[in-house]
Amino acid sequence: MTNMNHFENTILKIGIIVKDIEIPHWQYYIIEEINKSHFATISNLIISSGTNDFSPKFTFIDNIFKNIFEKIESNRQLGEDDSQKIKKLEIDPSLKITNINSASSTSKIKDENLDLIINLSSEKLSDLSNASKYGLWSIHHGPNPYELNQPLGFWEILKCQNVTNSLLLFYYPPGRCQIIDKSYVRTNILSPKRTQNLIYWKTCSLILNNLKIFYILGPSRFEQLSNHNVEFSNEIKINFPHFKDYYEVISIMKKRHSRAKSISKNLEQWILLYNFGNSLSTEFHKFKEIRPPEDRFWADPFVLFRDNTYFVFFEEFIYGDKGNISYLTIDENEVISEPKRILEESYHMSYPYIFEYDNSIFMIPETHSNKTIDLYECIEFPSKWKFKKNLIKDIDAVDSTPLFFDNKWWIFTSVKTNPYLENWDDLFLFYSDDILSDNFISHPINPVVSDIQKSRSAGKIFFSQNKILRPSQNSSISYGGSISLNEINVLTPDDFKEKKIKSFLPWSEKIVGIHTINHTNKLSIIDAKYLKSC
Repeated sequence: MTNMNHFENTILKIGIIVKDIEIPHWQYYIIEEINKSHFATISNLIISSGTNDFSPKFTFIDNIFKNIFEKIESNRQLGEDDSQKIKKLEIDPSLKITNINSASSTSKIKDENLDLIINLSSEKLSDLSNASKYGLWSIHHGPNPYELNQPLGFWEILKCQNVTNSLLLFYYPPGRCQIIDKSYVRTNILSPKRTQNLIYWKTCSLILNNLKIFYILGPSRFEQLSNHNVEFSNEIKINFPHFKDYYEVISIMKKRHSRAKSISKNLEQWILLYNFGNSLSTEFHKFKEIRPPEDRFWADPFVLFRDNTYFVFFEEFIYGDKGNISYLTIDENEVISEPKRILEESYHMSYPYIFEYDNSIFMIPETHSNKTIDLYECIEFPSKWKFKKNLIKDIDAVDSTPLFFDNKWWIFTSVKTNPYLENWDDLFLFYSDDILSDNFISHPINPVVSDIQKSRSAGKIFFSQNKILRPSQNSSISYGGSISLNEINVLTPDDFKEKKIKSFLPWSEKIVGIHTINHTNKLSIIDAKYLKSC
């Protein structure tokens, strides 16, 4: 799973800007991971001056509500996952340390012949873009690079925004700036502190992934992003809340906490629903339910049509146990059989992607608990299957979705690369000439999508009116909350682009999620998270 790289055998020399040698855990993690990588090393630690041009002006009543809010948030215990826990850097004697405290600082940094400078401090130091060979990267939290909303995650609750985002900005001379990447996490509606924790850990992946892409494809990959140009400026507007804002957010958090407690008194159960029609049906209110027994849920339905019968393969999860693969049948008279378990391992299995190839029937179920992407072959349809091979090993991947396109096999899968993040945030792409290959190649711009609203797969990729359409999960409100439909515009070994074109939402108060959709012959089938009182 390796790629050719632009810099051949050269290791990138990186300068990192921080405020002090005692830094938040997320910054410590970035520095640690860069130094452990095979493509970059930190050769200069740049200590910023620590000065800020902004300071909030609070009234007496502002401070009262600010203190109430901070007391509520101080009770959020994050443990070892706390991205803002302070850690002290262990300084290698060979590491050059430069303090930004005079006009001569830039020339001193230039003398180090750095390839790239990465600014982890909150200061806007874009004037250092000419102090390295390939400019300066800087992180900005929020949708607008000229506006900073503090505290992070607070305004998203106030404005009912389901996602909180980060921008990776690329400053380079002469006076240019571009947004080279974006990343989105779910806003925690009960706690800005927990949103901050997510966004800081996601920032780690944003920087580390793009540094790897920079190494493989070179600086031209980013310099060509002309449609993401932003005006080069050190000016930024800072938005701080006042007492009315604190009061409203505290009220919202209280109401949502009460609602979350009431929902927890109900049982959420994934069920299957289907409808017949000549094309993919999305009139979900017309679908008929297939309910599992009370002690389990059924989800992730995939269909194969044979002998005038629809064979529906799905995850069956008995509460307190693990997932396994079962199937049931639906005939053209809508007679539904009893389910039968067909595939079970010592670890969790789900998302049974089934497909035909070379006169055989294969399945790629989710096996992330085994840290593999596995292929199974049917030896007696539909009930007998055997393990064929590991397609990819040592990977924490969910909902792997293959596609044969342009004489290549592509696997779309969501991969966990950061121990502090979930495995549904980022979509990775692997490709090979043969589905039975031992060498699936990691796409050079992985992750190809980093967006909680549309990363994780939600069913088979299909063709419609000469378009490639990829269903994906939108988990910005809750896990499996709704489905996005994305049109893939570019799919090559060097590039990937897609555009969201449609959303499929829950259609009643009792349905609070939908995360798989498939269509075969005349059958459309989905799963849905059904809410019912205990």
